[in-house]
Amino acid sequence: MTASTGNCYVVANQAGNSTYAAAPTVNETVSAVAVVVKVAPTVTFTGAPSSAQYLSTFTGLVTTENSGVTPTITTTTAAACSISGGVVTMKTGNEPCTLKASWATNTYYLGRDRFPDHQRNATASATTITGAAAGTNLLKVKVSFTVDDTTSSAALTGSTVVTVTDSTSGRLVAER
Repeated sequence: MTASTGNCYVVANQAGNSTYAAAPTVNETVSAVAVVVKVAPTVTFTGAPSSAQYLSTFTGLVTTENSGVTPTITTTTAAACSISGGVVTMKTGNEPCTLKASWATNTYYLGRDRFPDHQRNATASATTITGAAAGTNLLKVKVSFTVDDTTSSAALTGSTVVTVTDSTSGRLVAER
């Protein structure tokens, strides 16, 4: 049989000879039955950076496979990051973002989940202010700053810690 559907007809005939009489004709029909053993697809999932800034976004996730099935990419840590249209947004600065690519099963291949080789961790950004006048009470220096969030349209959430240290001794002067 060369196909997984249809029938194969077998006709058996044997002519007689001087010793044996002719055998009756026997007809047999065999129906094809498709037996498919599904195999695991070969897949990869790459392209995510090892870390990303809080509220930043990244793209460039790449998946490859041999099953013909397009994967669905999701996050298993929705509080830490979100994904929409292939764009991942880091939502917090204190939780790792875990992404997952999932391939559904088809006629010949099993379904498969794949995680990248590493989780994405949001990283905090720090600003160093220099040039404050030396003295015994540095807290009298008025310091102001603006958070410029031009990389994302998301609202800035969370908390900010301002730490003041003595640049000479490294001693903690104040934290608020």
